[in-house]
Amino acid sequence: MDTLIYLDSIEGLADYERFSVERDSAVPFWVVVGWKRKERTKLAEFITCRHALLFRALCESTAAFRQIATDARKGRGSLCVA
Repeated sequence: MDTLIYLDSIEGLADYERFSVERDSAVPFWVVVGWKRKERTKLAEFITCRHALLFRALCESTAAFRQIATDARKGRGSLCVA
C-alpha cells in the first residue's frame, strides 16, 4: 500500500491551524501533519512527495472553506467574494 489516510472525515480539518509535510525518518514516507495549537497530528502518509503536497493543499483549502462557511453561519462573514 502506498497511501495511508488517517482522517475519519473532513469535518475536523477546520480545527487545524496549519498543515505541513514532513519526511518520516523511520520509513520512506512523506507525512502530512495537522497542527492544533502545539499538538501535532499525523493525517496521512504517502510514498511520493508530490502526493503529500497535493493532499496538504487539499487539507488547507478544505479547512479554509469550512472556516468561511462556519463564520458565515455565525454571521461573521459572507461566502460572497467580490
